[in-house]
Amino acid sequence: MAVTHDAVVSDPSYSSSWALPKIQTPFAWDNANGSGVTIAILDTGVDSTHPDLAPNMIPGWNTYDNNADTSDVYGHGTKVAGTAAMAANNSMGSVGVAWGAKIMPVRISAPDGNVAYWSTVAQGIYWAADHGAKVVNISYSGVSGSSTVQSAAQYLRNKGGVVVVSAGNTGGLLGYAASDSMLVAAATDSNDQRASWSSYGSYVDISAPGVNIYTTLRGGGYGNVSGTSFSSPIVAATVALMISANNNLSPVDIEQILKSTAADLGTAGYDDYYGAGRIDAAKAVLAAQSIIKTSTSLDTQAPTILITSPVGSKVAGSVPVDVNYSDNVGVTRVELYVNGQKFATDDNAPFAFAWDTSALMDGVYTLVAYAYDAAGNSGISPPFW
Repeated sequence: MAVTHDAVVSDPSYSSSWALPKIQTPFAWDNANGSGVTIAILDTGVDSTHPDLAPNMIPGWNTYDNNADTSDVYGHGTKVAGTAAMAANNSMGSVGVAWGAKIMPVRISAPDGNVAYWSTVAQGIYWAADHGAKVVNISYSGVSGSSTVQSAAQYLRNKGGVVVVSAGNTGGLLGYAASDSMLVAAATDSNDQRASWSSYGSYVDISAPGVNIYTTLRGGGYGNVSGTSFSSPIVAATVALMISANNNLSPVDIEQILKSTAADLGTAGYDDYYGAGRIDAAKAVLAAQSIIKTSTSLDTQAPTILITSPVGSKVAGSVPVDVNYSDNVGVTRVELYVNGQKFATDDNAPFAFAWDTSALMDGVYTLVAYAYDAAGNSGISPPFW
């Protein structure tokens, strides 16, 4: 039997975004769209009024001027933000990889937009880490070679977050040492070939599309851009999808999954041009979900559950019994008890029951529902009669 993905976006220029199907984002979106995750864009600022970014924008900070003005002084940051998290299903433009994620603009650049100092970059990471960002994108060359930035990246990592940076666009070999505190992204084209201008070396961890990427422009428009500056947010947004699918992932989990699920390009195994290979968002998200049971071994929070129907004091015949439930990870099973005896079990969400009362004598009956999560924690509803 052949099956297809369920997630469909209606944005009119989606067909211009070749990179999205290339990394299998439609299949990834079946399970996660970035909801609940904040991506900090450390850049020249972001045009927060762009109609395809505004729905996902949250307040940020300007580490260059030390104020809250995060308007885009150059245009680069708006392009990066759209690549990562352009909004979906709003009858305009296309979509970002993690279109359900929040965008936190952090301006690190000088007013000319071309220069950012290691100090403002590091301050931006610290600020983002302390204000809820789980993913930080820095589309500036040479970042991975700064010990100051590496220290800040480690600070975010200690909080469970990930920093992703661009490899650079020199087209040549760069001698930066590999860093354990951040992920470095190189660029590929639509044929899965290395972009000729993509820098390479042992510091490269992963690769992603970076040629002719359709994205948002400062002032409200759209355009196509190229550079490892746009490979990096594609990787960062894929990380956001993974965290959205399983918020118990550690930075080590994320890196191992990204690399192990990547499409191996170039020389077999790791190489200096592609790193571990070109990312595959669908495989990464599925792998992230598959380790939920391992992660939930530390889960001690019980689900909550409430019976919401039947409504009314008298019932007859086959009666629908509906429940509302929630859990920090997820409910896997609900059991319904009638007068203290198990009536039925439902292992598939949304959980519901049909209670046949036709053979019961008139009287008062008490209904209680139990909800269970993957770690075995259980919650019980208040009695319903």
